[in-house]
Amino acid sequence: MIPPKYADVMKPANDLFGKDFPIGVNKLEVKSKAANGTNFTVNGTRNISSGGITAELTAKTSNLLKNTTITEKLNTSNVFTLELESENSFAKGLKVDAAGSVSLVAGGKGPSLKSNVFFKQDNIHFHLNSDLLNGPVVSSNAILSQNGVLAGAEISYDFAKAQLKSTNLLVGYAASDYNAVVQTSNSFNLVTAAVFQRIQPGVLETASRATVNLDQKAQNSFAKMEVGAKYNLDKTSFIKAKVASDGNMGLAYSQLLRPGVTALFAASANLNNLTESKNTIGFSLTFSA
Repeated sequence: MIPPKYADVMKPANDLFGKDFPIGVNKLEVKSKAANGTNFTVNGTRNISSGGITAELTAKTSNLLKNTTITEKLNTSNVFTLELESENSFAKGLKVDAAGSVSLVAGGKGPSLKSNVFFKQDNIHFHLNSDLLNGPVVSSNAILSQNGVLAGAEISYDFAKAQLKSTNLLVGYAASDYNAVVQTSNSFNLVTAAVFQRIQPGVLETASRATVNLDQKAQNSFAKMEVGAKYNLDKTSFIKAKVASDGNMGLAYSQLLRPGVTALFAASANLNNLTESKNTIGFSLTFSA
C-alpha cells in the first residue's frame, strides 16, 4: 500500500474543518472542458467586508505530451504562472513538476521558480521541493508505512544563509474508516493531533483536532480544540458543522441545484458573544460543464 504524501496525511481532518466554509466571501467558480481535453476553471471571490474582488483563470491540458500536464494561470494581480507536470514518464511512481510565475506589470511581485519531485512505492512516499529563486531553499520529506502505521519527517535548508530552516516529525495510523495523526510544525513549536473517522461511509464523517503552541517566547501561545462533522442528507446535499474551544462555530450547507450547478452557504459565529461584528456569512456557486 502506498502511503499519502507528507502534506496529505492529515488532509481528511483538515478538509472537514477547512473546506466548504467560504466565510466572509462570495465565490463563483465555473468549470468547462474543451474538445481537445483542456480544462478551464474561472474562480472569482468578493470580500464581503471590503468589497475587493480577486479572480483567476486556469487552463489545464493533459493530452499534448505523453504523461505530461501543462497548466497556465493568470490572476487579477497580473501574475502569470506556468506549471509542467510529468508522472511515470521516467520511472514508475516518479512524478516531477516545475512551476514558474512572473508579474506582467512593472513593480509587481518578483519572479519565482519552484520544482517538486515525488517518488512513491509500496510503504514509502518521498517528496523533494526546491524554491530556486529564494535562497535557494530545499525541503524534503518522507512517509513510511507498515500495516497502517505511518512515520514521517521533513527538513528544510536555506543554502544562501547556510541555515537549517525547520525540522518536523509525524506519526500516525491510517485505516479504511479512520486515521489518527500527530504532527509537528514550525520546528516542533507547534503540535497538532487529529482524528478523522467515517462513522457511516458516504453518510457521516467526524473529526477532532487539537493544536498546541509550545513556543514560550511567542506572545500568541495557545491551545485550541476543535470538533466537526459532515452529514450527507442525500446524494445532492450535505451539511457541515464545526466548533472550537475559543467559541467560534461554523455551519455550512451544500445543495446540488441541478446537474453541474452547486450552491454552498456558510455562516460563522462566536458563541461567547453572538452580538459581535465578527459573526458573518458566505456563499459559493459552482458551475461545471
